[in-house]
Amino acid sequence: MSVPAYTKAAGGFVTAHSLPDGRFLIEGWHLNLQPFDAPEPRHDIHYEHLASTPTEAVETVNEFAGWLDKPIGTDKA
Repeated sequence: MSVPAYTKAAGGFVTAHSLPDGRFLIEGWHLNLQPFDAPEPRHDIHYEHLASTPTEAVETVNEFAGWLDKPIGTDKA
């Protein structure tokens, strides 16, 4: 089973890195359109998980991608 290194989501993206010990670091990056401390949009890490198997890694990537359903700041007037 192949773990995708980069997965685009509506509100950001998910990255997966294989570690030397065989585990996978999964990170969910949320697009923040209106950060409180910067004038420009940016991505902020919101989710991270260490997966022990490729199957768990793929499931986590899919779960994080589902959580990144829209950019932060899109619901503000």
